[in-house]
Amino acid sequence: MRIIDNYSTKHSTIIQECLAQCDEAIFMVAFLKKSGLEILLSSVEDALKRSVELKIICGLDFYQTEPDALKLLSSISKNHHNLKIYIYNSKANSTFHPKVYFFKNNKECCLITGSANFTSGGLQNNIEFSTLTKFEHASEQLKAYQKNLNSIMDNSRIADDIEISKYSRKFRIHQENEKSARDKSTKEEKALFNLDTNLIEKELNLYFKDDKEQKDYQSRVSNYKNAKSHLEKIRTANLSEKEFFDLYEKLVGKAGEKSLWHSGSIYRGKSKVQKHHLRFKELLDEIYSNLDKDSYELYSLVQVYIKHGSNKKIDGMGPNILTEIFNTYRPSKFGVLNDNPLTSIKFFGFEDFPNSQSFKPENYRDFNLLLTGIMKAYKLTDLGQVDHFLNYIYWKHKNS
Repeated sequence: MRIIDNYSTKHSTIIQECLAQCDEAIFMVAFLKKSGLEILLSSVEDALKRSVELKIICGLDFYQTEPDALKLLSSISKNHHNLKIYIYNSKANSTFHPKVYFFKNNKECCLITGSANFTSGGLQNNIEFSTLTKFEHASEQLKAYQKNLNSIMDNSRIADDIEISKYSRKFRIHQENEKSARDKSTKEEKALFNLDTNLIEKELNLYFKDDKEQKDYQSRVSNYKNAKSHLEKIRTANLSEKEFFDLYEKLVGKAGEKSLWHSGSIYRGKSKVQKHHLRFKELLDEIYSNLDKDSYELYSLVQVYIKHGSNKKIDGMGPNILTEIFNTYRPSKFGVLNDNPLTSIKFFGFEDFPNSQSFKPENYRDFNLLLTGIMKAYKLTDLGQVDHFLNYIYWKHKNS
């Protein structure tokens, strides 16, 4: 047995050493924070690349676990399916409070247990006390540990995109109200922004039964394939300003005529965009070269083209057209941002996002995370179909 106290030996150091030697690891922690994750991030990613099976089970009690930590892990898990994140289903009369780090290889098992949460304080800075115990595969210790683990796993759920989004909103409400009144915070969490899954399922059933909408969706699919072809012509060919405008106008449309893109009223700034046709081509190159990045990174990279005061700004363009481009190139990964889906999201009881014109990269990341959660939960084809469904909801309930 070995003592770990963050004084003579840091918890982070021992965990990193164990991760480097294991084939399987399981972390069970009450509090998961981004500060702790960043300390171990490099070691975690190295382990995942070596095909280490890693499970992280965390609690949400007292709102100490940070949504940003869950979002970062969720993003990593998209590329490393050997990483699984779980949330423990705490009961009203108990708190999920373990601090356990388990490692296993073909020779032995290692168990770190004590007071250290998955935070920078727990791993490095706080006065903590834990023990490191090693035991064989056939030992009674492993049997006892496995029994407890099975019980915890039976009471845990996958931390998917919708769960993280719901918790993010509750977390923010709690943070905003914690100083003034804990009771008020609890009431708001129950009253505001609860996901109405029954309403979504009801509306989806009606959406799929609506022949007109389904025909319109198939038309959209065809239009976006043509839109991608138009974008590629703009991106790769040396076009005159007039040639650019002819292609761009087909994307955004004109008054009284339909466009290849689904969003409405985006034709209004087309003459301004025409004057920046070379810069638009530059924007397409930058987007096309960075489609492997996540929504936060891509939006951060190219927001200079729509940001007021930027010397790269393309007049006549905003988040709507920018994300139409994202979605046209990669409909499975990037959603279309405009006020219609934002209104529909609120109708279903999701997060209260800012106006689309005020979106920052972190807002688009959270918006995209939520749309991806809807897509997966309800088995929609891609984020283009999610956008089509949300537009259907917007127009159906616009005046209600």
